[in-house]
Amino acid sequence: MRLFERFSRGELRLNRIEAFSDGVFAIIVTLLVLELKVPVLRDHGSISELTHHLLELLPKFLSWLISFIIVCKVWLNHRHVLGLARHVSPNAKLRPTLRKQRDANASTLN
Repeated sequence: MRLFERFSRGELRLNRIEAFSDGVFAIIVTLLVLELKVPVLRDHGSISELTHHLLELLPKFLSWLISFIIVCKVWLNHRHVLGLARHVSPNAKLRPTLRKQRDANASTLN
């Protein structure tokens, strides 16, 4: 219970939220790279076969690179915004959830 009291007074810093969000972004980047497969070569000494397989992977690699850049930009922006905050109130996490629930209830009534 003491943890919730400290949280409501704003005594808990953003360290835990930063660590959690960094972990989420790390998982996203890891999931992106899972689609890049190492090509299987019949002749391990063949440069032409390797070149052929790498050229086939080029579209996937380019899409991975673009996705990686976008995720990194979002992560940097997220870190910047968190750097501007001093603490997080318990209501900060509940407000969007409550607003969505209120909007969903209003749309079902109409």
